[in-house]
Amino acid sequence: MAPAAAMALAKPISNISASYEETKSLELGLAQLHHTSRIKGELDALEKTQLSDNNWGILSDSDKLPEYDPQHCPGVCASTDNALTPLTMQQADRLSPPLCLQSTHTQAKGVKSEVARFDAVLEKIQEQKMLVERLAARQAVTRKQQEEVSKKAEVAKAETDQLQRRTQASVTHSQSYTQAPLCSHQVFWTKVAGRSRCEYHSYSPRGYRNPFRFRCPGCNTIACGLCMKKLKRGDALS
Repeated sequence: MAPAAAMALAKPISNISASYEETKSLELGLAQLHHTSRIKGELDALEKTQLSDNNWGILSDSDKLPEYDPQHCPGVCASTDNALTPLTMQQADRLSPPLCLQSTHTQAKGVKSEVARFDAVLEKIQEQKMLVERLAARQAVTRKQQEEVSKKAEVAKAETDQLQRRTQASVTHSQSYTQAPLCSHQVFWTKVAGRSRCEYHSYSPRGYRNPFRFRCPGCNTIACGLCMKKLKRGDALS
């Protein structure tokens, strides 16, 4: 029984030792893997640092900025151990440019709004100027048309007056021609009863001396005996 019990106890012990060996080997493998990763990370960091140093050497002095300049990295001060340290005058001066930039931006916005307002006012002035020019052009056209109409009216009036004068002259001439004696008076004149005036010398003092008057039947001219004889001879009496 003793050897069997010893063998039974030896199996768990051997199993435990095997498990322990496996655990040790796993821990060793993990340690090697972690060590390799750490070495690789350090090599990568070293390579990046060398590359950054090389690039830093290429830059000029004016382009180089301090690595932890509060002006460009304001969050770094809060993460350092001296975050509660009060700022110096130089640091305050470095922190002031953002305020200046903000003020400049505000001024730029104000200038932009003023320029926009000025452009709007200028546009309105241009529109009013165009309206005034259009109105002046229309007034000039209207004035020119009125002048042309007035000239045409004057010409028409002059033509009408001239036509009226010609018509009046023609009528007068026709009337005078109509009033001209068309009768030769070579007919028997009838005696006019009663007292009447001679058409040719009725206003003379001798107008009523001879009460006998005669009428030409061709033109109804009334004349005294003397004038009747003259008319029959063809004399022109006035």
